[in-house]
Amino acid sequence: MDTVRIDCPHCRSVISNPDVVEDMIRCSSCGKWFKPSPKQLSDMAIPPAPIVPHIAEIDAAQEAQTQAQKVRGTAQRFVGIAIVCWIVAGLIWVFGFMSAVADAEGFSGSLSWILPGAGFLSLGLWLYLIGQIVHVRANLEK
Repeated sequence: MDTVRIDCPHCRSVISNPDVVEDMIRCSSCGKWFKPSPKQLSDMAIPPAPIVPHIAEIDAAQEAQTQAQKVRGTAQRFVGIAIVCWIVAGLIWVFGFMSAVADAEGFSGSLSWILPGAGFLSLGLWLYLIGQIVHVRANLEK
């Protein structure tokens, strides 16, 4: 391809092999865009205009990513609540065991702490499972 030289109408500098985007040329000296004359355009080979994704496609992709982030946040909340349930179950069992040791009757009289602890443990397991299922859904939203 031959070298094409065009004069910038703003700063009057000579532009060699200008960058052309949709029939507009950007001056490398002053940085301003201008439209060359039809003769100047016919003298140079104009590359095809860059393919720009449609704004609706960009909006749809951003909306899907936002939805995935919301779902991921919900999954993290489920996992956080599950961890709190496990901590509560552990505390119930530790304090129940300590009270059973401190009782004069021993373990026979105060085993009522096992059921609430088991309840919180199973609730934590179910919430963790739900959180992982929601995480999978968030990853499928990408």
